[in-house]
Amino acid sequence: MVGLIGVMMVVAAFKPSWVFPVMVYAALEKAFMVYLFASNASYGFAEGFLVPAVMDAIIVLYCLMYFWSLRKEATP
Repeated sequence: MVGLIGVMMVVAAFKPSWVFPVMVYAALEKAFMVYLFASNASYGFAEGFLVPAVMDAIIVLYCLMYFWSLRKEATP
């Protein structure tokens, strides 16, 4: 999934119409990874995934801010 996001981001750099769908896909994938960490946080092995989960959460927040900025631009 991560590799596919990277390839799609490169394509989106040359095809602006791909930017929004790629951001939606990336946000959903990263949100799911945060969910997986949160739902398994009580297990000992989850401790090793704390840093990636925090990074994924930051990416999800960035995506939400991106969508919010698009909404503000669209309103007259």
